[in-house]
Amino acid sequence: MSDLKMNTVLKIFAFCILAGTAIFGYNFYREQFPEDADFSQNEHFSLQLNPATLQNRLTETPDFPFSAVTDNNYIGWEKFPVFHLPSQFKFVFHGARMENDNLDQILSRGFTHVDISRMSDQEKVKSKVSQRAIMMGANYFTQFNAMFSNAPLGVMDPFAETDQKFQNYVAQLQGICFNHYHDCAEGSVMRATVDLFVWDLENVLYKPEKKYLAPNSPGRNIPDDKFDIAYFNEMAKKYRLLVETTKQNVVAGAKVGTYNPGCPIEMGNFNLENYKNPSSKMWMWDWPAGSDKKNYRDFVDFQTPGGYFLTNNLENRDGIYQIMADQEVNAHWSSIPRIPVEWMFTTNLPNAPVPPKLAEATSIFTVMSGAQGAWFWDEVFKMTKNQSTLQNPRQRNYACYEYYIAGLYRLSKHNDFLQTNYQAVIPEVSFDGGKSFSQLNAAELRQKSLPLVRALVSKGRILLAAQNPKATGADQKVTLVVKYGNWKDVITLKGENVYLGEARM
Repeated sequence: MSDLKMNTVLKIFAFCILAGTAIFGYNFYREQFPEDADFSQNEHFSLQLNPATLQNRLTETPDFPFSAVTDNNYIGWEKFPVFHLPSQFKFVFHGARMENDNLDQILSRGFTHVDISRMSDQEKVKSKVSQRAIMMGANYFTQFNAMFSNAPLGVMDPFAETDQKFQNYVAQLQGICFNHYHDCAEGSVMRATVDLFVWDLENVLYKPEKKYLAPNSPGRNIPDDKFDIAYFNEMAKKYRLLVETTKQNVVAGAKVGTYNPGCPIEMGNFNLENYKNPSSKMWMWDWPAGSDKKNYRDFVDFQTPGGYFLTNNLENRDGIYQIMADQEVNAHWSSIPRIPVEWMFTTNLPNAPVPPKLAEATSIFTVMSGAQGAWFWDEVFKMTKNQSTLQNPRQRNYACYEYYIAGLYRLSKHNDFLQTNYQAVIPEVSFDGGKSFSQLNAAELRQKSLPLVRALVSKGRILLAAQNPKATGADQKVTLVVKYGNWKDVITLKGENVYLGEARM
């Protein structure tokens, strides 16, 4: 064979190998990461079952049709029908309010409570106890020049105040009852008649450092080799006192929680180790604070693992994975009820609003995670439509609020189900048309850019939600086979729309 012919044969042989490798690689990639596959139309992903043979199929609850607000500094409460969620849910409104809105608009559109800082004096008096909530920040201790949590000075010091002085500071919150609600609980202690109370201090260090102590703190005299243990003991004791004193002296029968510390961390649980490694838990979660070996979590009624977003979450379109990862990890390590803090703007500048479908998905999947509600937070107060004011100088579009409310409204269509004793589950999902099934946590789904499917089950019924956060276009379709026990169905996701449906199993 001539050199020319030999070269030609080798080139053809090499091309065949490359082509075969490419095809194999493409098929392998598609099997592993089929985020834009349409199993109903793509022969490679043909369904392995006939949907017509399936029993007890899901009935989808459609999107609520509305035109999102285009004006700035305005929330279109009136565009939503009056609706409520079952009484066990706690959706606290701690967001922006309009100049001329009223409490009834908020409390008749899915929200169950309003934070005291978002109520007028008249509203505080007229509101029901079951509608009142309080989040108390570090500025409370700052007013006493206390060093336990003094953000302006950058001090987070459990050693600076004696236990007695610390308890006296906390107990002075009794004034909430007299100054705001004017209906103090009976007895010698003027305890506030509220339903939910949260401390938001964010002063617990994961790794103790003396530089955060007050200049004259007794903690600075502790030898370095004994400092960490001393810090753990003192901070754990102070947090137990914080919760106990609040319950005994500040509120009357309210549920009490703290934003920080969380279990294991407040947000960003994309590390798979957080799901399985006990050392991922924040140190205080199990640190004893007394001779009875109890600590502060034995006294809190709920935890608030955060649902905040960074601009990276918007750019990577992984925000809903983060919401679910945070809830899944905290639920794995603790049975304490969850009412996560959620904000529909990014926490870092420019405080951008989250996209519509992420806002809607946040409210729906929060419930799907088994959480009891959410603390809907924002940093602004009263606002005037399309105007800047001295108190609120910037203007923002609040369509993200409306889509969050739309998610709550769709959930309310399933109130009959949500009033049952349901359980949050991760269904089995097939991304290859029914050939194989897997149960992946949110961090794993994010790694593989796969759609998110979650469900609640109760007494032979299932409520299921799904979304494809990585959709590349509004018309892109992804067909999934979902399974729980012996029940099975086929759903098709379109774009980033959130699927919500209920079925008998």
